[in-house]
Amino acid sequence: MRKLLLAIDASASSLAAAHAAAFLASRLGASLEGLYVEDINLSRLALHPDVILIGANRHHPGPQQLIASALRLQEAAARKGFEDACRRTRLSGAFHVRQGRVEDELRAAAAAFDLLVMGWESRIPGSVGRQLMDDGLRPLLLVRADAAPTLRLAILKGDEAARALALRLGEGQPLMLDRLQDASPDLLLITSGPAPLSQPPCSLLLG
Repeated sequence: MRKLLLAIDASASSLAAAHAAAFLASRLGASLEGLYVEDINLSRLALHPDVILIGANRHHPGPQQLIASALRLQEAAARKGFEDACRRTRLSGAFHVRQGRVEDELRAAAAAFDLLVMGWESRIPGSVGRQLMDDGLRPLLLVRADAAPTLRLAILKGDEAARALALRLGEGQPLMLDRLQDASPDLLLITSGPAPLSQPPCSLLLG
């Protein structure tokens, strides 16, 4: 595993993912690149004729200007989070910005990497995470904001592809889980293929 891609924004889980990705890259002797995707759907939403600003007056900027400003602030926070994680682990990472649908841009970028790392906000991965899991194009590491600082691995029972990856990334045998929902909040989730919620066939957890 030589090339890691971090999908990053300004969320707490995304910033935690930056530190996990930097740690793994340093440990594996791999390169790390960060990607912030400016969600084009938000920009399009601002142009919708039915979008209004509650409490706005003629002195306030319109929705398009406000969303553009928010995206710039998020990009700056993402860049800082990536650079801080690289600095802590003494990595020379590259940070990139793209505009488009988040899942499409991540899918396209991940094709050139061995592992995609991104934040995981809730107990069940969100729509972008689920789509990328279902694609199964590259192993995917999902990190929650309260992930444990130590590397502790777990996989779903019967997932031999994830087991091989767990043994490569961690130390000793991984913990076996029955379902995706059994993952505790301090775990990081890696999937290497489609992952139904009831019994994901290709998932590995790190924590």
